[in-house]
Amino acid sequence: MNGSKPCGRVCEPGLRSIPEIAGSRRPWRSLTQRALSVLFIGLLSCSAPFCPAHAHSFVSNPPMIWPDGDVGVVLKLGTPDRTLIDGNTSWEAVAAQALSTWNSHLGTIQFSPLIQNPGMGSDRDGVNQVFFGSRVYGESFGGLVLAVTTIWHDGTTRTEADVIFNTAVSWDSYRGPARRVGGKLLCDFFRVALHEFGHVLGLDHPDQAGQTVSAIMNGVVSDLDNLTTDDVEGAEALYQARAPVITVQPRTESGLFHLTMTGLTNRNHIIQASTDLVTWVSLTTNNVTNGELDFMDTNLIGSSARFYRALVAP
Repeated sequence: MNGSKPCGRVCEPGLRSIPEIAGSRRPWRSLTQRALSVLFIGLLSCSAPFCPAHAHSFVSNPPMIWPDGDVGVVLKLGTPDRTLIDGNTSWEAVAAQALSTWNSHLGTIQFSPLIQNPGMGSDRDGVNQVFFGSRVYGESFGGLVLAVTTIWHDGTTRTEADVIFNTAVSWDSYRGPARRVGGKLLCDFFRVALHEFGHVLGLDHPDQAGQTVSAIMNGVVSDLDNLTTDDVEGAEALYQARAPVITVQPRTESGLFHLTMTGLTNRNHIIQASTDLVTWVSLTTNNVTNGELDFMDTNLIGSSARFYRALVAP
């Protein structure tokens, strides 16, 4: 199989030049191809200007997305030899926090982490794996590359994504401005994991698409340590939350209103009621663990009609 290795040049601290994007391999078959998304070490000045526009970028056009439901992610990262700066004692815990951060903004899918013994992953086996490695399935990371996400897809449907973190890098986990030890960048595992899991979702580097926005998905490390509005809007554009569906059931013998609702799995939903479709009162907030909810309104009212709606809680 012919292909190209990740390549690029590094931004010098204080400069605003942008690294070259990594190359992609040729397809193994017509509907399946492997693309490499690479995060380069390059510090942006904290005072770098950002325009307020939101202009997230996708890996492909049309975007390649996951089928609805849970997206399993196998974490094979192991335990550091010390307590991390943020208090975590395992790399899996940090990775799970990054996955959960994305989950709170996803509608049609949810990341579902599974911890296994640390070790190398397997390419093109249909399993999404996250691990440390010195090479990317036999190929060099290239100069100063922190992590690589490999993506398999069938047409516009994603079928596998592996994330490999470079063992040649000094890793820790912390919040706040990027830190240096002995003049070298101490890489924050959390923010790099957020970035790579964004690639797993289908987001690309907006700065390498000619956009100037504040985003964890930009292709350089900065003082930014969490998702921004641009990141969130990009994820929501790919996996937009579907509105809950309410079905009204016959009233009980005692006259109580009874309804069932289909909503987003493992998300909180607010049920509201109104007698005039103008004033709405929140009745309860429920977590829909299996996608369905059975609700009985125990508030007895004199009105013969009552209207209900459900909102996904923020």
